[in-house]
Amino acid sequence: NDENAQGPYATSGMIGGPANNVVYPMWYYWNTFVNRLADYQPDTVLSETSQAYIYRLKYRAQPAKKAYVVFAPSINGSIIKNFSLNLPAAAAHRFTLVRLNDTSTTGKPENVQLTNHQLHFNLTESPVIILPD
Repeated sequence: NDENAQGPYATSGMIGGPANNVVYPMWYYWNTFVNRLADYQPDTVLSETSQAYIYRLKYRAQPAKKAYVVFAPSINGSIIKNFSLNLPAAAAHRFTLVRLNDTSTTGKPENVQLTNHQLHFNLTESPVIILPD
């Protein structure tokens, strides 16, 4: 990729190529998904509304163990403050919420706790990964 190229998506991708050895944020985002969800497989689509897309994954060795990927499907930089993700009563009570980070291959984790079967967090267009502890 040419760092000085004009036009949409001219410098999108994972790496800049042999000419410039640049690693783009997408490379870190993709690695975060691979590193955090390698042992999970798709389970179901919980929601695809204008407010949030919510996907549930199941752990291969223990299918009852669930992870979630959640994001706002907007393209205008929207933030949904204090978004509530409803989880079943049987869900774990402690979770790690992983936000994508453009300098980390494992993302930026934060511990969150289930309250009345809900997780509360600020939701953006950038996907978050929610893993049971």
